[in-house]
Amino acid sequence: MRLKETIVYLIIQTLLFLAIKVSDYYANNVTYASVRFLFIVVNAIFATKLFIDASEKIVWNTDLLLLGLWTTVVADFFLVFLPNISPSLDSISTLVGFSFFVIVQTIYAFYLGMPRNNFIIRLIAILSFWTLLIVTDKFTISLAIGAINMVMLTINVITAWRRWNQEHSTDKFLFALAITSFLICDYSIVLKAVTINVSHEIFRFLVWVAYAPAQILIVLTYKIKKWKGSSVI
Repeated sequence: MRLKETIVYLIIQTLLFLAIKVSDYYANNVTYASVRFLFIVVNAIFATKLFIDASEKIVWNTDLLLLGLWTTVVADFFLVFLPNISPSLDSISTLVGFSFFVIVQTIYAFYLGMPRNNFIIRLIAILSFWTLLIVTDKFTISLAIGAINMVMLTINVITAWRRWNQEHSTDKFLFALAITSFLICDYSIVLKAVTINVSHEIFRFLVWVAYAPAQILIVLTYKIKKWKGSSVI
């Protein structure tokens, strides 16, 4: 992948990110949703070009990142785009979107490697959260899915940094940063929903400040892995 193409990609995404932040405060919901969704689509398209131009067409573990990026497109279509185009579909669309984000984190878990003990820890944590929801009479489908997502994401963060600690490579460092940024984004979404005034605005600001770089870092990780010996840019 030529340096010029990567720079163009980064410029486009930077401009789209700025458009996202401006439209968050000054545009209507449809425009805001459209710009956010476009950012995610451009990300997946650039990664697909990396795949097409690579000498090795399919490397299963590496190409899980590409699968994760396109699954993210589907997730954000239901979570970000569709509810603002058709508000009547908000509830079901949000539920489907969250479900696809669980799939995204599952894909990244397989990318990191999920041996038996890692799988058991994830399963126990999920069942523990579900039990807590049932005992406190707060169990709902959306909270159950949310519990799966947070468990998968949190353990992915821990696993990603452990992988980097074992091998201080650029791709492992970038991926660990990406997953950590996803975690910051998700916690910001939760805290935004339960805070008001200045705190609410801070977490509102942090959501895409964390999410956008995370998506770019995934693409750059994919570039390094797919184009062996390639630099970040």
